[in-house]
Amino acid sequence: MRNATHELVGVTCALGAGRVLGLEAVETAALGATALLGSWLPDADRRGTRVHRRSRLERRSLLAGALGRVARLPLVAFSVVARHRGITHSLFACALLGTGAVALGMALPAPAILLTGGLVVGYCAHVLADGCTPHGVQLWAPFSRRRVRLVPRRARIRTGSLSEGLLAAASGALALMLVVV
Repeated sequence: MRNATHELVGVTCALGAGRVLGLEAVETAALGATALLGSWLPDADRRGTRVHRRSRLERRSLLAGALGRVARLPLVAFSVVARHRGITHSLFACALLGTGAVALGMALPAPAILLTGGLVVGYCAHVLADGCTPHGVQLWAPFSRRRVRLVPRRARIRTGSLSEGLLAAASGALALMLVVV
């Protein structure tokens, strides 16, 4: 799936979670913003994806550019040894991120749990969305290399297809409804 679709699905899931949890508008917005970032993380195993690219701030500021380059070094090293849609697209990675997010959220002030929770929601939404594609995901990695597809063959979503466009449009419309209503 395209990055924009992952972002829309992740943010929509976070906004829905904020609504279900009865969060205030600012808290829900923070949950959505961090879900956006979380939706980029599973693709850290592939160079050139959104998480590897410089931000506008990094392109305009020499200091921010240098800091960003240094901060992404572990991601670059990881992308050299990892296979795309391998361990990063598994329940193991979702659980590991969730555990780390809870631990970090408990160690930091109260609002931090929302921020870390948003990362987890965006990450898991990305993994589940990729599980609906013809290629599927290695959901049980590192214990199995078998690819899992979460929907029947005829319902699988090809990258750039009309069905992906419809999913993105539906996610965007639902996100808008969750914000407005």
